[in-house]
Amino acid sequence: MVRAGDVFNGFPVGQAVLCHPVFMGIVMKKAILFGALIVGAPSVPAGASEESADIILRPTRTADYVDNTTSPVTVVDEKTLRTQPLTDAASIIEQNTSAHVARSGGAGALASVFLRGTNSNHTVVLIDGIKVNSPVFGTAAVQNIDPSMLDRVEIIKGPRSTTYGSEAIGGVISMTTRRNWNGTSGYVDAAGMNDQELSAGVYHGKNGIRLGLNTSYHDTDGYRSSPSSDEKQGYDRNSYHVFAGSDFGLIDLEAGGWGSDGNVEYYSFGDLSQDYQEDLAYVKGTIDWDYWISTSLRWSQAGTSIDQDQTNFLGSYDYLEADRDEFNISTRVDYQTHSFALGYNFTEDNVESVSFGIFYDESDTDEAYYGQANLRWDRFSTLLAYRQSDYEDFDSQDTWNIEFAYRFSDQLRAFAGIGTAFRAPTSTDKYGFAGNPALKPERSRSAESGLIWSADNTMVSASYFHTRIDDLIQINSSFILVENIAEADIEGIELESQYRKGQWILTANLLWQDAVDEILDEKLSRRPDAVLSGYVSYLTDRHEVTVGARNVSSNDDSSFSTLKNDSYMVFDARVAFNARDNILLYVQGNNIFGEDYQTAAGFNAPDRTIKLGVKVSL
Repeated sequence: MVRAGDVFNGFPVGQAVLCHPVFMGIVMKKAILFGALIVGAPSVPAGASEESADIILRPTRTADYVDNTTSPVTVVDEKTLRTQPLTDAASIIEQNTSAHVARSGGAGALASVFLRGTNSNHTVVLIDGIKVNSPVFGTAAVQNIDPSMLDRVEIIKGPRSTTYGSEAIGGVISMTTRRNWNGTSGYVDAAGMNDQELSAGVYHGKNGIRLGLNTSYHDTDGYRSSPSSDEKQGYDRNSYHVFAGSDFGLIDLEAGGWGSDGNVEYYSFGDLSQDYQEDLAYVKGTIDWDYWISTSLRWSQAGTSIDQDQTNFLGSYDYLEADRDEFNISTRVDYQTHSFALGYNFTEDNVESVSFGIFYDESDTDEAYYGQANLRWDRFSTLLAYRQSDYEDFDSQDTWNIEFAYRFSDQLRAFAGIGTAFRAPTSTDKYGFAGNPALKPERSRSAESGLIWSADNTMVSASYFHTRIDDLIQINSSFILVENIAEADIEGIELESQYRKGQWILTANLLWQDAVDEILDEKLSRRPDAVLSGYVSYLTDRHEVTVGARNVSSNDDSSFSTLKNDSYMVFDARVAFNARDNILLYVQGNNIFGEDYQTAAGFNAPDRTIKLGVKVSL
């Protein structure tokens, strides 16, 4: 589906291209902002601690055990994150799920995640419960999230607007940063060859007090990602994460921040570059009134600035400044095996932008009320959820979820669910080139069902899903106005499997999907019919070996051309050796066989890259 913001979604940008140039009558709409939205801090089940390995955020705003979910959840744990050949947060999704990632170049270039065939701005991304989707465009810049700062990633599939509001049509990607809940630890990791990387962190947790500081640096000269350019497109990034908190018994408080800044070079009718900076600060607290009732509060302020290094055709510099303030309060009640939650969320977005002569300075608010019930009996469980979101610029949006799960035995359970979701028009949709302030939200209806079988060392799941999206936002045929004129129908089958025994870990993920533009009667752009991914790891006290692979079928690149992205198969690998108890030597290779391919037409994927590194644990 080619939407107003997706027309040339493949251009290589770090956070955003602030330009909307008109060239030969074709609009190149390209603006992405890495915003941040705080959501309510999840409560954990009674008797469990937040660091428990089998606790997940689940498809609701509350935490629960993995086996209690009423829909499939993919969990990437700390060991997997430390031993996989990762390059950024987008590569976590590529190597551990069947979602497709379309990249517009190398490091720092736009990485668009297509979860279950939905658009790239139909997936919510969270960092420590903080929503990092852009208020300007709706996507999250996952290419700028450093995997070394993460401890855990959960991929929750299906509609989740009842919990997370706008954009949660395809699902939610929840990332948790590194922490130490019991003791003091730290590390220094340095690597080089094709890229230069340095990261370090120190963490402390004892007697209810927790502290942490993580910082990282990444620099690369890049490569010729565009055949039209004679220059390499480089990238540099500085990131940090800091937090401090304490459990006072009745009340638990925490304050923290996250930030990233850098420069990304890209090609768009010439060699261009831009500087970006993102900062986020938050304060959150949880009040445990009793063992069965708790209240969570969170406030945040996030800011983003992007400055184009070259002038536009008017001789001025494009820029973007945006900030988001949010307050959330929720209360959870546990009764026997059931739990209930009620919450209130208020968000205000302010955006100022100049893009090729188009200036706007606008704000919007969203006031939402939501509730959910997680009911569980011996073999049967259900989720009931409802949300009403009241935006300043359009009518309120009602969304809901109804899900069921039934356990036939200790090994086999079935699940089924239906739900609705929405995506609110962004500031670019409303006020950018061909913008339309009268736009309505995009709306979806989804259904899924499946089976999960798990034994001592093995897990296998199979699910069928069907999503219908109406009022999709798309620029009209005359390229003068953005309108709600598109529809999409998506159905597919997902198979996931994992085997763990001794030192061995084997996974495989398969997606077959049929994603169709109902109006044009053609395949949605960059939605391959089939994606196969997986990895094999052999891990001992002294050695770590991981080999990952992904095979993606051919797919249409854009409704504006007949270009296709050919099928490809890529292998990545990482080998590590413990020279001493606290010193790890490793070598990592990505695209180790040098596959020549493109995931976005006109932008070459990286050739073979090698990284040599040493990690010292403190």
